[in-house]
Amino acid sequence: SGIVEYRITKPFIRNADKIVFVIASRLTRTKGIMQLLEGFLLAYEKVPNICLKIYGNVFLDNDSLELFNSIVDRHVNIEYLGHIDLIDNEIQQSDFVIYPTLYREGVPRFLIQALYFGKPIITTNMPGSRECFDKNGILLESTLLTKNSIKAAILEVLGMDYSALSLNSKNLYNSKFATAKIHKEYEAIFMQSLR
Repeated sequence: SGIVEYRITKPFIRNADKIVFVIASRLTRTKGIMQLLEGFLLAYEKVPNICLKIYGNVFLDNDSLELFNSIVDRHVNIEYLGHIDLIDNEIQQSDFVIYPTLYREGVPRFLIQALYFGKPIITTNMPGSRECFDKNGILLESTLLTKNSIKAAILEVLGMDYSALSLNSKNLYNSKFATAKIHKEYEAIFMQSLR
């Protein structure tokens, strides 16, 4: 899975006064960033103690970039923090991970890291992303991804049993992505190839 499993920095303690959602991605339209920003603003109107931390390089057309900057600049609960090499600590210190991609890709490492840290996720039913979902948050239909569906997902996940979602994420990591499991599978393939 490529996850460094021992890289836990400090214990995570939830703070009801500030609920943190985090995304780390190449920030493009196909990664759902504009729907996320607009949906987050709608959810914020209902739950003013949520905050969104955004990591990654921005690759948007001029109109989208202008809107992105306008939203980030005027909204105190949305932080654009740019590119980051190691996202582990930021995931660990967040409450939820959100990744509303419309892009067909392999399993996003960002989501695997979220599972490792036991974070509930909101993601889309796209190849790769759906592999990181099993009753551990909200799986959005990619064909219906809008600012309203993002808002609804944020509000819904906030009402779910956080401990159960967290445990489901951790269990999913251990059953599919843990380093020991991956190594055993590679070893079995290797041993079979020797026969």
